[in-house]
Amino acid sequence: MAPRRSTVEHTQIAARAAIEKLGTDLVAIDLSEQMLLSEVFLLISGQNERQIDAIADEVEKQLSVEGEKPLRREGSEHWILLIMKILWCMFRRKKCEVITCSIAFGMTVRIFH
Repeated sequence: MAPRRSTVEHTQIAARAAIEKLGTDLVAIDLSEQMLLSEVFLLISGQNERQIDAIADEVEKQLSVEGEKPLRREGSEHWILLIMKILWCMFRRKKCEVITCSIAFGMTVRIFH
């Protein structure tokens, strides 16, 4: 099953918001077959901690206009994960070689950068 139309639209809104804040290397991964809670995992690179904060804030702002608010936001100096209907992971480009995100139900995604 492919992601719902609303999920695709929200992914596009988030991607445009990230690009407005100079996010790069955007990749959307279709999780609709594997996940019950989220349909898309959107990866966005930023240059530093300040930029990834700005990207995450802008994504939250733009999606809140559509009625989508994060269920949870967590992170470190290297990455931010926004959990919504869609999973968002924004991470710092220079220092992140490998990020392992444990997602609901024990699924783990390893991101090599």
